[in-house]
Amino acid sequence: MENNARFWDAFLSKSENTFDPSDRYLEVMFGVIMALSFTSAVSVSHDGEAQIEHLLWAAISCNIAWGLIDGLTFLISSMVKRSRKNVLYHSIINAQTKEEGMRRAKEELQPFIAGIISDEQMITLYKKVKELPEPPKHFLFNCHETISAINIFLINFFSTLPLALPFIFMANAYYAKIASDSISLIILFYCGYRTAKYSGFRPWLGGIGMVLLAFVFFILTKLLGG
Repeated sequence: MENNARFWDAFLSKSENTFDPSDRYLEVMFGVIMALSFTSAVSVSHDGEAQIEHLLWAAISCNIAWGLIDGLTFLISSMVKRSRKNVLYHSIINAQTKEEGMRRAKEELQPFIAGIISDEQMITLYKKVKELPEPPKHFLFNCHETISAINIFLINFFSTLPLALPFIFMANAYYAKIASDSISLIILFYCGYRTAKYSGFRPWLGGIGMVLLAFVFFILTKLLGG
């Protein structure tokens, strides 16, 4: 039983439920957009003074709430996916015939893999599945997914801070707002650049595209009352 738990723990640590680099950059983008919806509401008078403390706290609180919701959603989604894999495993090994088991296994393969795999390879895959140790019947969250959920929360929280720092350390609110907006553009461009490079697209176009996409999301947020 302990060896079974170790196998499935190692498997889940490499599954699609883990948080990859592109997910991190997208989380940062959404966190920045959320913060921008608050910092854009700063109204600066002629002498550069503004009452912004409540807006900063609102922006930080909003991103904390969003991070908690996003993290919990990730955990629930991961639990559902693992439960589905458990059902699939038992439907394959408990199939009435070998042909039925292979058919169910092939139905769950990605279309690209299912289209190129041969019958001999499918038989080998089916045998490998039959040899796997039985997964735990009752489980909720595992440590790998919990760590990813915590990362989601921290990313949402810390993506707010760079935009808030100019308002904290600069006396003139007008220049603080310019600095905050400039920082947000740099962060968005960097996230787009890294996401495009990770995905195999042109990095510079990805950076510019991320800024434009964030601008569209920001406008929609403001139009919908955000």
